[in-house]
Amino acid sequence: NAVTGSGAFSITCTGRFNATLLARDTGGGEVVVNRWAFDVKPVDTDVAAYGPNGTACVSGVAVDGTPMDGSFTCNCSATRFTGSNCEVPRSNSASTDDPSTVWAAVVGVMVTV
Repeated sequence: NAVTGSGAFSITCTGRFNATLLARDTGGGEVVVNRWAFDVKPVDTDVAAYGPNGTACVSGVAVDGTPMDGSFTCNCSATRFTGSNCEVPRSNSASTDDPSTVWAAVVGVMVTV
């Protein structure tokens, strides 16, 4: 913003970049205030190799606990899987979707009444 001097930029690709901050006066004079070299890195969850065991989540959601630390975990809670990468099917023994579990519960209620 030429009036306030504030500014912002958005970079959508990764890589090494250089920036230069210039100050201009009303007469057109220009001076370099500062120069920076910086790296733009991907979000941890965008890099499969940063996941548990060096791979992405098979199921579930990638969770980045500490941004830009080169690692993320997998949250399997909304899936039928477990394991570091949500790759192991959960046991169905206690599943309420299993008809035998529902039938056993109904019979148990009938016997105790």
